[in-house]
Amino acid sequence: MRKKKEKEAVSRFDGYKCKMFCMVACEWVNSWTDFLYRKKEFNYYLSKGLPPPSQIRNTVLLESQNKCRPDLKKGQDYKVVNLYVWTFFKELYGGGPEIQYRTKF
Repeated sequence: MRKKKEKEAVSRFDGYKCKMFCMVACEWVNSWTDFLYRKKEFNYYLSKGLPPPSQIRNTVLLESQNKCRPDLKKGQDYKVVNLYVWTFFKELYGGGPEIQYRTKF
């Protein structure tokens, strides 16, 4: 039930028009995706599927508190989500920090 509600919420929020975007570390997004979609594991202890991810750890994207690492690659190191999705993740899982993604127009 929880997984279904999270999928629905993110799908709904992702559809909202928004001018602000945030970066989320791929490592965390992959853990969240595995939690939602991965089928039962063969491991006896994980027979009910994977546990939800821990808090968001975007610090892996930073070289200092306010500066992103210059070698980051979109889709490989981070995903971009709109502010509504970011807020949902942040409220549900905690962690951070929020890293705003600036698009070039």
